[in-house]
Amino acid sequence: MTSDVPPRRPRGRPKIEGLADHRRTQIVEAAFAVLTEKGYDGTSIADIAQRAGMGQGTVYRYVNSKRELLDMVFDWAVEKTFATVDPYELLAAEAETARDMAANIQVIGDRLYRLVDDDPAILKLIGIQASAIDKELKARVVGLESLINSLVVRALERAVENEWFVLTEPQSRIVARLVMMLALPGVVMTLRGESDPDKRARLVGAATDLAFHGIMKRPAVNG
Repeated sequence: MTSDVPPRRPRGRPKIEGLADHRRTQIVEAAFAVLTEKGYDGTSIADIAQRAGMGQGTVYRYVNSKRELLDMVFDWAVEKTFATVDPYELLAAEAETARDMAANIQVIGDRLYRLVDDDPAILKLIGIQASAIDKELKARVVGLESLINSLVVRALERAVENEWFVLTEPQSRIVARLVMMLALPGVVMTLRGESDPDKRARLVGAATDLAFHGIMKRPAVNG
């Protein structure tokens, strides 16, 4: 005998698929906004909860402390930066000439500048605020810089294999770091609120020309 009584629904709110991921994203984005406004010491979990539009208890369901949340924000900011700039795609591309490779590196710089224009707080957090909080985060910032440097080194090594440049392995590492440093003035200028696209383009162009036609230019063949 079948019963016509409908099954009893469980008490409480129905579970929403993906709610946990959505909540974490809300918390991280709110934490990013507050941290970049007030700094780490001036930020409380209460501030983050208020910005996210939820109670402190809800925040603590997903994180144990403000320091743990900072790690999540740092990871989120790095992922967003790499997704926007995408150095892997460009530096992994098989350039046919040295100029093609230089153009790829310049595209990376242009994308980085656009990111700074759109959201200057993201690089402030990654490059300045995070490294000042403790040794662990400073080490992560240094590791990120080393990762980017290794990508440029890899691109230079391919250029040497193609006989575009004559560089030893130690020289490749030095030049890679120099190329990165040549791009910094435009980033600093933008972070200071002195956004001048034309001046920035000249800086990038000068850096690229110096690196690829000066420092790394193949020596002339006598005879």
